Amino acid sequence: MCRTDGEAADAYSVTRRIARKEHRCGECRRTILKGEPYDLHGMVYEGTASSHSVCTHCAVLTEWLVRECSGTVTGELIEDIEEHATEYERTDLGHLAAMARAQWMKGPSWREPYAGVPIPQLPPSLQLGKT
Repeated sequence: MCRTDGEAADAYSVTRRIARKEHRCGECRRTILKGEPYDLHGMVYEGTASSHSVCTHCAVLTEWLVRECSGTVTGELIEDIEEHATEYERTDLGHLAAMARAQWMKGPSWREPYAGVPIPQLPPSLQLGKT
């Protein structure tokens, strides 16, 4: 079920930063505004280095997948959360995936760069008693 069955990166790091310029979240594709915190994921895979910005909202979903599946696939976060929501009949995960697809917006206020919702809480584990 989890998408992390493939080959792992040779090196991987996550650093929390404050945006000095606008960035694009590599998961939900929304604009990360100047002054907003975000996570910078750096990786080396088969000798090629790359980086990936993740907004703080999507970072919660990434943290959940790392806890539940021991990792996540860059750029496939929303699809992975949707698959978990369907397989485990979790409406909370389905709602979070829908919010991520909508770039964490409150309604159709697309003229504003980010009219977002609060950062979500970490969803409960798939297994009771697992933390």
